Amino acid sequence: MKYHRIFCPLWMGAGQHTQVPVGARAIQAALGGAALEIPVAEIANLKKTNLIKAKPEILDVQKALQNQLKPDARVALLGGDCSSDFALLAHLGKVYGADVAILWLDTHADLNTAASSPSGHFHGMVLRASLGGCDTDFAALLPKPLLPQQVFLAGARDFDPSELEFIQQHNIHISSVEDLRDNVAHLAVAVAAAGFKKVHVHLDVDVLDISSFRSSGFSSQGGLHTREVLTMIESIRANFELVSFAVTEYAPAYENDDLETVLQLIKALEGV
Repeated sequence: MKYHRIFCPLWMGAGQHTQVPVGARAIQAALGGAALEIPVAEIANLKKTNLIKAKPEILDVQKALQNQLKPDARVALLGGDCSSDFALLAHLGKVYGADVAILWLDTHADLNTAASSPSGHFHGMVLRASLGGCDTDFAALLPKPLLPQQVFLAGARDFDPSELEFIQQHNIHISSVEDLRDNVAHLAVAVAAAGFKKVHVHLDVDVLDISSFRSSGFSSQGGLHTREVLTMIESIRANFELVSFAVTEYAPAYENDDLETVLQLIKALEGV
């Protein structure tokens, strides 16, 4: 199964200048081959609009990305912060409806609303927005919101109170680091038990423990190790149709730092 690679070095979702565009260019240069790049401005107004930092700029990028998504394309979205996944999640809702599981491999749940977010950073709201928890401007790009029962969190370990409340209210599945360490197929078992055949994988590299990966602006201790994530990906690919994926938040402090790990993850997701 061949994936259509799209590079989207969106950085404004973090609400501050980051090394995400540097990481995106490094991934693109290392992978080579044909790929589409979504233009992203290097400068943005990071003030809040309707409680979201850089909202107009983020919307422009989402619209540009959405215009490039085809119904039958298998998409590999590479190089942005987590908010880059919004347009792809909206696309999945339109194409597959409730028949695709969203596997969210991330330290954070990204389930804040603009009102509950402590920071106003859209990358911490993107999953909630795809479930319909967004304002009218983002909702205009979301013809069919995803459902909470489609969401499976994996490796999440840093929650805001409002996110935990939402998770508990909607009984959203969490495969903790401990669960996955005890049984790397813990996530796959839960997804299969829910009856899903198709999946989208969102992989924020901050799900990795800082001892094995430091090239994220939000790296921390207590995460998964690279081999554990690679084995989890193998389990997912062996049991489901991986219709698309996003690899996000690669922000190397030094040139090509941890790049080989990112490439391993991408190739594992592509099944190469």
